[in-house]
Amino acid sequence: MLQPHNRRMDFEHALPPERAAHGAQAPALPEWVGFKWLMGLQGHRLDVGRLQDDPAYALDCLLQASRGPDPALRAYAERLRLRLR
Repeated sequence: MLQPHNRRMDFEHALPPERAAHGAQAPALPEWVGFKWLMGLQGHRLDVGRLQDDPAYALDCLLQASRGPDPALRAYAERLRLRLR
């Protein structure tokens, strides 16, 4: 069985109430992993642990994805970005 290499990867990260939009929670680990793989297909390497822990890094990556050529990646990034507000 695979073990998480980052002790914080074993639970979902919720945003503080002041950052949550309409009760939405921050993206969960599987959503960030999906984003990482989609970005990887475009030639970008991402750090999933940092996506979860560093909102500035996450927003920068999502902005980069929203400017890319893949419509599926742009839509996925937009859904994640809205949940980070």
